[in-house]
Amino acid sequence: TIEQTQRLRDLQEAPDSPEDLARIPSLGRADLNPCIKSTPEEVLSLEETPVHYHDLFTNGIVYCDVGFDLLRLPVSLLPMVPLFGRCLLEMDTRYEDFVSLSNRIGKTTGGIGTSPMVSPTVGGGDPAAWLFLRGKATATQAAAMLDIFRDVLLETDFSDRDRFRQIVLEEKAGFEAAIVPGGTGVADTRMRAGYSAAGWYNEQFKGVSQL
Repeated sequence: TIEQTQRLRDLQEAPDSPEDLARIPSLGRADLNPCIKSTPEEVLSLEETPVHYHDLFTNGIVYCDVGFDLLRLPVSLLPMVPLFGRCLLEMDTRYEDFVSLSNRIGKTTGGIGTSPMVSPTVGGGDPAAWLFLRGKATATQAAAMLDIFRDVLLETDFSDRDRFRQIVLEEKAGFEAAIVPGGTGVADTRMRAGYSAAGWYNEQFKGVSQL
């Protein structure tokens, strides 16, 4: 009824009593752990390549990141990095077409992707700039995930010009569609490119220069 609805509204809008407010739990400084929580890390070596192993509880999921140092690339090739990352997972390999590859990734893993990462360094020197191939899978499918890593890194066929053109046009359309609604971020990325090496690298991958 109208009366019941009004009564419910009045009860909802009424301020809480001091007694009720006193029952709400609250934290003080003494309740907070002053120590920084650190991630366990063990640095191993695999044929002179450093491997950073983190022994964490992941409920049976294996996460694997393979990084490639982009500072080794000629500057002229940096704008190609995002396209190269897409091609690794969206073009044919010597063993299968990209549709079959996509199905294999979907059936055996929780997803595989690529992404460039740029971070400034202490002292303002060269930034850390990496291209990561990232994947996750259950422990029983970890070997299958690494097989996919091997195939896309060593056996990708870049000769299909029509497929590459399709990827380029999709990237271009995505950037153009994002510029207006994300204009503030685009402008911010462009301005940061003039203040640090990390900002410049990031703009090459994600800004107007990439478009």
